[in-house]
Amino acid sequence: MKQKKRTKKLLLILGLLFILSPSSTLAQGGLELGTAIVTDPPMIIYSEPNLFADLLVVAEAGDVVNVIEVDGEWALVAFGDVEGWAEADRLENAEITSPLPRPRGIHRMAYDSESDRIIMYGGQTAGQMSPVSALTDTWAYDVSSNTWAQMSPVESPPQGFGPLAYDVQSDRIVYFVGSTGFGYASSSTWVYDYNTDSWTNMSPDNAPPAAIGARMAYDTESDRMILFGGFDNATYPGDRNFLTETWAYDYDSNTWTQMQPEVSPPGMWNHAMAYDGSADRVILVFGGTWAYDYNTDTWEALDEFYEYYFAGIVYVTGLEQVVLYGGVSASGPHRTTWAFDYEARDWIRLDPEGSPGARGWHAMAYNSAADRIIMFGGGRTNESFELETWSYDPSANTWTRVLP
Repeated sequence: MKQKKRTKKLLLILGLLFILSPSSTLAQGGLELGTAIVTDPPMIIYSEPNLFADLLVVAEAGDVVNVIEVDGEWALVAFGDVEGWAEADRLENAEITSPLPRPRGIHRMAYDSESDRIIMYGGQTAGQMSPVSALTDTWAYDVSSNTWAQMSPVESPPQGFGPLAYDVQSDRIVYFVGSTGFGYASSSTWVYDYNTDSWTNMSPDNAPPAAIGARMAYDTESDRMILFGGFDNATYPGDRNFLTETWAYDYDSNTWTQMQPEVSPPGMWNHAMAYDGSADRVILVFGGTWAYDYNTDTWEALDEFYEYYFAGIVYVTGLEQVVLYGGVSASGPHRTTWAFDYEARDWIRLDPEGSPGARGWHAMAYNSAADRIIMFGGGRTNESFELETWSYDPSANTWTRVLP
């Protein structure tokens, strides 16, 4: 990107060619988001005086420009790392090829191995668990083509927040809605089938309490969803009652069972949980590291760790370790990539090449077929989330921004 001094209204030289990828309907406003990859010749852009006065940007071939559709026409809204471009002159002859989710945080993602798609649901555009800005859209990401597709189920779960994971044996995404916002209690269980593009409210007879900030992971060996923690949303804001209950969900019988371990982690919320397949343990991380064994119904304290809220965590088959990125502590969001070695009871700082930057409120999923961790959204603050898609290659120990 080259920059020169000039004061002009934003202008696009006519006759330029773009490979456009992609567009998606926004939940509010009926707008469309997309990205344009500049081809030869370069694109010259003049900024609005009230935004970036006297700044002339020349986009070279291969640069990425963010665009927005308003009333059927395309306008430039951002260029590269420059954020905040206003709706301006229209892009002509734009070809829409694939969708892009709108920026969000506190959403959920899981890898559907049968369909080879990463499924993302919900979240919110800004804030922290507010029903005002909550989203109810479902997306599928294809690693091989590096494209997002917005799904169109007839029915969707309510605006809400809760953990989500993929049941391998049943080929279903399981989503527990523990809240529709602070002080708005909910306790419902939904499953998503990518093959039929359908959400189903399972309505089990028994279920965990309305827990905001609970987390869940799928125990492959035992074929159970394991849920822990959160705080009782039915008592908020009068009393923030942190829960220490462990629950297991069986899709086949559509039953939740409260487990009875003798020892449990302390009450917490917005912690990180993932199933370690090599150890056959659910790993929980927040101010310490715990492991849960469903077969013996026991929690075991393993190692100390930071108190990170809203971190992303997945199990990586090739490493035989869980990998954690980012999260928010009292000092703010973090940008560190960690791996936990269960056998050594030790956290390893990976220091990869590249980085999504300091970030919390994001979501991650591991595509085992491609051996890649995919991250979407989140940000440095919960008042402004990103629309970036990042990919982590465990074998090369590198983060790469793949969209937009």
